[in-house]
Amino acid sequence: MRKSMGLFMYFLFCSICLTIPMCYSTEIKIGVLLPEDNTYPYSRKWITPALDIAVENVLPSIIPGIKVLQIVKDSNCSGNIAPIAALDLYTIEHVHAFFGPFCDFALAPVARFSPHWNIPVLSAGANARDFENKNEYKLLTRVHAIYASNADAFIAIADHFNWTHFAFIFDRDSGEGKNDCHMWTSNVYYLIKDKFQREAWYHKITVTDQSRYGDILLSASQNSRIIVLCASPDVIREIMIEARELNFDNGEYVFLTFEHISSSAKIKQPWYRVTDTDEGNWKAMKAYEALMIVKVRHPTSPDYKQFVSEVRRRTNNPALEVSSVVGAFHDAMVLYGLAVKDALKANVSLRNGTFITQQMWNRTFQGITGTVHIDENGDRVTDYSLLDMNILTGDFEVVANYFGQSKRFEYIPDKFIQWPGNYHHAPPDTPKCGFDNSKCPPQGGHEDISTEKSLERKSEELLQTLQQTLTKMSETINEHNASLVAMTKLLQEKRRVDLESSMNCRPVLPDKTLKSIDCTDILNNGYTSSGLYKIYPTGSKSGYKVLCDLETDGGGWTIFQLRENLTYDFYRTWVEYEYGFGEVYPTLNFWLGLFQIHQITSQGAYELRIELENVTNDRAVALYQDFNVGNSTSGYAISVGSFRYDPYFNFPGDALTGVNNMKFSAHGMDNDVDDAVNCADYCHGAWWYNVCEHGDPGSDLNGRIGSEECRQFWASYSHDRISKTRMMLRRKQ
Repeated sequence: MRKSMGLFMYFLFCSICLTIPMCYSTEIKIGVLLPEDNTYPYSRKWITPALDIAVENVLPSIIPGIKVLQIVKDSNCSGNIAPIAALDLYTIEHVHAFFGPFCDFALAPVARFSPHWNIPVLSAGANARDFENKNEYKLLTRVHAIYASNADAFIAIADHFNWTHFAFIFDRDSGEGKNDCHMWTSNVYYLIKDKFQREAWYHKITVTDQSRYGDILLSASQNSRIIVLCASPDVIREIMIEARELNFDNGEYVFLTFEHISSSAKIKQPWYRVTDTDEGNWKAMKAYEALMIVKVRHPTSPDYKQFVSEVRRRTNNPALEVSSVVGAFHDAMVLYGLAVKDALKANVSLRNGTFITQQMWNRTFQGITGTVHIDENGDRVTDYSLLDMNILTGDFEVVANYFGQSKRFEYIPDKFIQWPGNYHHAPPDTPKCGFDNSKCPPQGGHEDISTEKSLERKSEELLQTLQQTLTKMSETINEHNASLVAMTKLLQEKRRVDLESSMNCRPVLPDKTLKSIDCTDILNNGYTSSGLYKIYPTGSKSGYKVLCDLETDGGGWTIFQLRENLTYDFYRTWVEYEYGFGEVYPTLNFWLGLFQIHQITSQGAYELRIELENVTNDRAVALYQDFNVGNSTSGYAISVGSFRYDPYFNFPGDALTGVNNMKFSAHGMDNDVDDAVNCADYCHGAWWYNVCEHGDPGSDLNGRIGSEECRQFWASYSHDRISKTRMMLRRKQ
């Protein structure tokens, strides 16, 4: 209904195939909260093309006939600005879901508010440990790697190499978002503490520590041989060069760092700087022989490569390094589409964010980034890759993968780690010389080079070779099984496509209509099938869709209230009643909006028709010769003319004359004459109330279902509970 009517999702009835549940047409609005600043790898410039690709290429096969609109606002990565933008999207645009924010401090207030609005939140951010608490963030689904899953991958690597002692050197203020390194390190630190029953050594570096990197590394070596770095790429490079000066690339030390959202190209040669000399880059490359990188597993499928090419085309940036976050947002849109499909099948309102969220959790599907699994807590289970530098090329290559779902650590066939110091196995967790003698022996490496040929060393190498052989066999079996699964999916997809083709579902209504000011105009323009039409009332530039009844009593009726489902809650706020809520499909429950009703009835003389049905299936129809709703200044006061009824049905009684000229009341706006209480709150509804206790005559067709005092009632027709209502207006000609 104008721009602020984003709440409406209308079902376009297909009269030729009403029995086919997949034949529908409605509208969903997505509120996208991302920073405008293009220096972020998750700014709107890089993410919205991925969302568009999912909407255009994937969703039509999941929820055919549904139009998905995206309203993008700048989150500014701010805990102050993001919630205000979200509030606008909720109150003005009436979005169905939030995509983003990404930054933790911007996301936190939005994810706290969303359960009160019943709007799901999907984010590729929300990395912090606090977001695991879904009692607080009830409708938050995290679709990308989180710090907790980073920590799980770290522990899996540590277990594989029997490491238990760690040292952390991190920059508290470094990372893509505020305090990323601090929050990531905290997750790993506490997991290590829980698992190994010991606290890791750590040091928080600052800008003044540059001249002290050597001292910091020496302090770390007194506590661990496994040193974990989290800082900017330039700081890590300086630390690694300093480590080489200290002979820490002798095979007795291993350095690890995590790349949370970087693309593959960024970490191919992280040691290289175009501004450095050949000698400086060579020293850095040699230092990086002791470093391994853990990052989110990068998809390699042809579909993903095509996706990357399309994102580059749409951003007009052929050299764009597409991060894993971009693909994660694409798959978030697919996930939401699957949940919407489930809601439609279950005949649940698309405004039921709790139900939508439940359908997204504990779900596995195939996305553009590969197999996506959202666990029972609404967090994505992530796969990671371990990268080691090829000493011949200087490129970092994937040598092993950690699979989050199965918690398996597997080597890539024909790949192996090139340990520093020319050793063939990982350094021990605790050096033989002890942590207090980190520089022995001076020749570098381990105590006795001859031990490399020892029986113990050879046994370790044989075990590693055996493990790699078993891994290759397992990979072959898995590939065979994957081929069988793929063939099965292809057959299932073909059957689905054939079934949908056989439906031959075509919308009854044309795509375009003449500009009409109401449903009376729609009828006069030659349309005779009831359904959704777009109208352009006087003063409305963009127009909005309304449900037209073009058949009852000559047709031309604009429906502004519909209650078909007794479980649908009509106890809503003033803003919702002013601009509308609900939906035609699938719940058949909606309120057009006082603003729209006033806009329509101010165009001329209108009549009112109210249809009632009780639990015994008896029907009654009340008619009023004149009907008008005032503007917002008047409190949307009602004005009705003479009463009559349809004698073909039961006598309903006159229930509006007694509230003639009364203002409208709703939760948050008390316009009734009862000084003691707001009747809208007392009756859990909204209406043109006079006083709260209903007498005869009296009315409240937006009242609470099941309430004895203020149930949905209408004059003398309320002896049996009213189960269905329909209110509609028609211009008199």
